[in-house]
Amino acid sequence: MLRDIRIPTQPNTRLGRFVETRALTLSRRPILRPDDLVFTMGSCFAREIRAALKAREISVGPAFERVEIDMKRWFVDELPDDPHLNYYNTFTILQEFQRISGTWRQDDEDYWEVRRGPAGLKLKFQAPYKRLTFARSPELLREIVGRLNDQIEIAARSARVFLFTFGIAEVFRKHDNGLIACQKPAYLGGGGSEETELHTSSVSENLANLEALRGLIKSLNPNAHIVVTVSPVPLERTFSGRDIMVANTEGKSILRAAAGEFARTHPDDVTYFPAYEMVTGIGEKAFDSKDLRHVSPKIVHAIMRAFLLAHLKEATEIPEC
Repeated sequence: MLRDIRIPTQPNTRLGRFVETRALTLSRRPILRPDDLVFTMGSCFAREIRAALKAREISVGPAFERVEIDMKRWFVDELPDDPHLNYYNTFTILQEFQRISGTWRQDDEDYWEVRRGPAGLKLKFQAPYKRLTFARSPELLREIVGRLNDQIEIAARSARVFLFTFGIAEVFRKHDNGLIACQKPAYLGGGGSEETELHTSSVSENLANLEALRGLIKSLNPNAHIVVTVSPVPLERTFSGRDIMVANTEGKSILRAAAGEFARTHPDDVTYFPAYEMVTGIGEKAFDSKDLRHVSPKIVHAIMRAFLLAHLKEATEIPEC
């Protein structure tokens, strides 16, 4: 079991040494300045990273906290309590940057009309490309999506460091245009059951998405640095019909392989951060015992401390948990 995270002069390359020390080694690579804006996007583990960076007074974006939430007009994921939108896969993150670049534009009529929506709110129009985003009318839906898009674009054009966490290889492709929906079908009264179909993505597809994402980011900021990681949070459910543990292992392996090859291909401006290995190395004790999914705050703190020690310039005083 992993007991320590270290940043030595040379990384450990021998299993026997790991058996002796039970330590995962990280290379020191100071890519993040204290005054940088870090663009964070991804699965729920990205939310933990975002909160930890903010606690260190490091600026993060998109600034979803600036988006006014009026439940009589619209509902957006976990806003305003938690200023984070979940993007679980490489496809939906890439789509956001394609939208910024003008590669595609969402049609005004590209929404789902649902029967129920979030309980008791009478918000029956849903945005396919934003998680749990509903509104009372198509016009209000376009308005709130526009406000969210504005914050994403502001952060994307201002950031120098981009940090992404990827959690799921199972995606849902829309029949009408081939784009990927941001949420599994029918979640919390939402749509997508008739409009999408399941697609288990491959290593090559995810790698192609990462390459395209890097190209779009570089067009915004040629000096940008990208950090990729795989979310250690297990799947809650698989739509593949297979055992959940088998599906989870395959999905994480697909994402891990793509992220690894992507980082090796671009050593100058892409870093793989091993949050997945840190958590899985600890094992069951890293998670909330009630669900074995959510990583405990103490472990998140330790992971972020390691991240800052490895990658923050002037990282001299990073307190222990």
